[in-house]
Amino acid sequence: MTTKINLGCGGNRMEGWLNYDDDVDITKPLPFNDSDVDFILAEHVVEHITYEQALAFFRECHRVLQPGGVMRIAVPSFERVYLLSDK
Repeated sequence: MTTKINLGCGGNRMEGWLNYDDDVDITKPLPFNDSDVDFILAEHVVEHITYEQALAFFRECHRVLQPGGVMRIAVPSFERVYLLSDK
């Protein structure tokens, strides 16, 4: 079975995906086992956390993705995420 997770989905709940909004905190370890997920989608959610939290989130995504898994991250401006961070 293919596991597809949509993190920070808001009202964008997609059929065939596990859709999570505020029920999964992306600043904490993701509630999935290592190499358990095939696809991750996180649209317009990463810009709401700090730069360091975003890096930790990306490491968590890497941990839960299967080898060859796909992660799609969409943000208005990654530069904005960096500029808003307290470095």
